[in-house]
Amino acid sequence: VLQWIWLGRHGMRAARRVVCALAFLLAWSARAGDDEIETCLSCHEDPGLQKVFADGARQSLLVDRKAFAASVHGRKLRCTDCHAGMGEIPHPERQWKDPTEFQAGMRQACQSCHYNNYKKYLDSVHNRVLGEGGPAPSCVDCHGAHEISPPGWPRTRISETCSVCHSEVAETYGKSVHGQALAGSNAKDVPVCTDCHRSHDIVDPRQAIFL
Repeated sequence: VLQWIWLGRHGMRAARRVVCALAFLLAWSARAGDDEIETCLSCHEDPGLQKVFADGARQSLLVDRKAFAASVHGRKLRCTDCHAGMGEIPHPERQWKDPTEFQAGMRQACQSCHYNNYKKYLDSVHNRVLGEGGPAPSCVDCHGAHEISPPGWPRTRISETCSVCHSEVAETYGKSVHGQALAGSNAKDVPVCTDCHRSHDIVDPRQAIFL
C-alpha cells in the first residue's frame, strides 16, 4: 500500500510537471506568434505596399490589423503557417506572372489545413473554368484572405458572397420565397445557395449530375 501511495504522489508530481511544461510551451508559442505578426505588420500595414507582376498588374499586400485579429485565424495562426518560406526578411523573390497565378499559390496554402475541402474544390465547376483559363473564384475570393469569418454566419453572407459573380441569379433568389424568408432573419431552415449547389464541390447546374 505504501508503495502505491509513493507512486501515486510521484505520479501526480510528474503530471503537474508535464502540465506546467505544456502551459509554458503554449505561452511561448503564442508570444512567438504575436512577435512574428508584429514583425510582418511593420511592413504590411503600409497601404502602398504592392506586388507588381510581369504583365503590369498590381496586387495590394496590405493587411488590416483589426480585421485579421477578429478573423477565425487571428489568434490561432502565425503568418508563416500560411505563407511558408516567408520567414526571411527580405523575402525570397518569387516570380508570379499575374494575379491569377499569385492566387493559385494561395490555394496551395489553404490545402495544408483544409485538404478535404481542397479535394472537393478540384472537382468543382469553378476549378474546371479556372483550368480552361476563364474567370472563376478560388478560396480567397469566397472566404477572404486575412479577414476570414466563420463560414455561413450570418447565413445571408452565403448568398451575398455568391452574388458577387452571380448577380442576376441573386436578384431572382432575393425575390423568391426563400430569399424573402431569409432576409433579416438568418433562419437556419431557409435554403441558401450552398444547400442546393453545395459549397466546395459545386457542379455545373446544366449537367445531369446536378439533378
